[in-house]
Parts: sequence; C-alpha cells; structure tokens
Amino acid sequence: MKQLAHLLLTLIALTVLVQALIAFVNVSGVYALTLTGRIAGNPLQHAVTLAGLVVVILLSGHVGSRNLKELP
Repeated sequence: MKQLAHLLLTLIALTVLVQALIAFVNVSGVYALTLTGRIAGNPLQHAVTLAGLVVVILLSGHVGSRNLKELP
C-alpha cells in the first residue's frame, strides 16, 4: 500500500514539475535550446532557477517520504 501511495505521489510531483517547467519556458520566452545545448538567454538566471527547482524537488521528496513513513 505504501508503494502505491509513493508511486502516486511521485507521478503527481512529476506532473507538477513538467507543468512548472512548461510555464517557466513560456514565461521566459525561451522556446528552443541553442545548438550547443545551452539555454538561450541569461545563463545565470536559468542556473538560479534550475537550482531553485532542484531544492524544491529535494524538499518535497523529503517531506513526502517522511509523511509516507507515518502512514499506517
């Protein structure tokens, strides 16, 4: 049962992440990657944003796993 709940939470988190990433791309006006693989625009801004996303993902994963352990 815990595995099913964990899988469900993971799928929800991935869906939210993809939606947030799409919104970020649309808002920032970055519609394509450059040929070198770098994101067009200010690299520092994108690095900070990606770092923020990673922190949010790690925190949500930690909180989610802690909540799952408390389930009966």
